[in-house]
Amino acid sequence: MNESNPIIYSVIEKLHMQQEKGLKKYGVEVDTSSHDLKGWLRHAQEEAIDFATYLETAIQLLEEQVKSKKEEMKFYETHEPYYALIKARNIERAMEIYNNDVADDGDELKISEVTQTYAAIRHSRTVGEDGKLLSVKEVLEDMTSDNEMVLGRDGNLI
Repeated sequence: MNESNPIIYSVIEKLHMQQEKGLKKYGVEVDTSSHDLKGWLRHAQEEAIDFATYLETAIQLLEEQVKSKKEEMKFYETHEPYYALIKARNIERAMEIYNNDVADDGDELKISEVTQTYAAIRHSRTVGEDGKLLSVKEVLEDMTSDNEMVLGRDGNLI
């Protein structure tokens, strides 16, 4: 047995397990006299159809997983015309959030993506409505939530 190649070894092991399964189910080993040539071809065709069905099921499952996967949040910052730190799924959404929630001056908006660590540090320096820095809990909640949002903005706009 070829134990030096783990893939081949795994295939051989599965072949042995399938043979044991067949013996339990049918009580005999595969024998050429079990079917005529047409019977073997039909049997192989049925197995191939089952295989195609399994492949299609796996493909559809993979497509569902890809569709359901949420876009990861990204972090964006702009300094002109007004400062803003924005959490959004993509740059287009970040620009939309800026125009809706910060200032409608986005025509010449220069926005760049920043790291999550940078955004967390900047956001931790945000002053809340009570005039105090946000708590660690508030910062963590904002950073880890699934909500797109403005994390910080120019103090002159508040």
